[in-house]
Amino acid sequence: FRGPAWSRNSCAFDAVLFVLFSILSESSPLQTRNLKNLNPLWPPIIEGYTEAVRTLNWAQLDEIREDLRTKLMEVNPDAFSFEASDAGVLMSLLTTIQRKTPDIVKRCPCGNERVKQGPKEAKLSIQPDDNCKTLLQSLQSVLNSRNARTCDECHEQFQITSPILPPDVPLLVVQTDGAKRTFQGSLTLYGRIYHLRGIVYLGSDLFTARYISKTKSVHRYDGARQRHAI
Repeated sequence: FRGPAWSRNSCAFDAVLFVLFSILSESSPLQTRNLKNLNPLWPPIIEGYTEAVRTLNWAQLDEIREDLRTKLMEVNPDAFSFEASDAGVLMSLLTTIQRKTPDIVKRCPCGNERVKQGPKEAKLSIQPDDNCKTLLQSLQSVLNSRNARTCDECHEQFQITSPILPPDVPLLVVQTDGAKRTFQGSLTLYGRIYHLRGIVYLGSDLFTARYISKTKSVHRYDGARQRHAI
């Protein structure tokens, strides 16, 4: 497992990309293709990583980071700079599906249904709701809160009954607010199983990361100290 080497306050990018590179190293061709199709930010990341692995040129991971950082500094200079960068915004941008998603079916207690056209993009980065005990409940809560409407007959709110994610979503991101939270190691969502693979931490003004491999081994990465290798 490899990550970029720290340069000019790059720790947010280093930590996030270490997790993503590690995921790529254990992904099947289908999973890699699904990641590549998320949005236009992914193809150069995957192609650059594949070339770095082929040539064992780990300095190329730094080039991937700098290309991505330069691009995002132009798009969102408030969140990205050579002084500091926001890892949460970075993950949100990387996990936004920029294509049409499935239609959303909602049903009220008396059986009436509403079908809403799926949005043209969907964010796979969520913040847990204090009132929700599970990630699935959090996802449902976020979507139900958007465009909430009550039934004219029973006056109860419509609830989502259809799958809330496209069938080829390769990963989910949970952003915490610093509060102590507990997450299960895996999540089953509409027949698909998602496993906890990476954690990004912020402490002492430095982002670091941990990756949990498929064999359950845990790998810590700090780009300022380890510089490519764990």
